[in-house]
Amino acid sequence: MFVLKDEVRTARKFYHCDASEMWRSYGPPENELTADERLVLDGVKADKWKIRPGQRYRCLVFRDGRELVTQRARLDMDNLCQEHDLYDDA
Repeated sequence: MFVLKDEVRTARKFYHCDASEMWRSYGPPENELTADERLVLDGVKADKWKIRPGQRYRCLVFRDGRELVTQRARLDMDNLCQEHDLYDDA
């Protein structure tokens, strides 16, 4: 994996949140979360797991083999995924 861009941007439209998808697939059960983590998760669920216009998000562009990949993640979900080691550090 070769990272081309890693920056924080402000959304101008709705985006799919890749960190939310990672959390929904591999995150720990809700009963193992702290109160603060549950609060963040409730807000993300209220937004239907999406990045809203005007919201800050992390945009990561990298090359995976010959494929160019763009990942977008809400900052709160990105932090949760990093705290729980859900990202592959390839």
